[in-house]
Amino acid sequence: MSTLRATYDQQVIDAWAVQVASRKRGIGKTQLMLTLPLIPFGIWMFLMPSLVPVLLFFGVAFALVLAQLIDRATLLCPHCHQPPTERGTSERADFCVHCYYWLRSPYGAEHGKVA
Repeated sequence: MSTLRATYDQQVIDAWAVQVASRKRGIGKTQLMLTLPLIPFGIWMFLMPSLVPVLLFFGVAFALVLAQLIDRATLLCPHCHQPPTERGTSERADFCVHCYYWLRSPYGAEHGKVA
């Protein structure tokens, strides 16, 4: 049994929801648009081996990695301003591993909302 306890603060949860929503509108779409051409460029690279599809494939792959690094560096905990997870995507974190503040309500999505 774990003895860790996370602190519940509705302001931190609301600030996190705003960050995640703005991320989905911004860099999330950029990552999706960079992921989509990787498949055709990869197929083109194997069907017609030349320098152009290889450069396109690795250029888009590099841009995707760069976008993910930027995403990781900008999606920070509203309380301690550090990435809320050690590994993986920060968007799916329930609480921050550094300050132990909840980023999503443990009581459900509608808890703490004003009607």
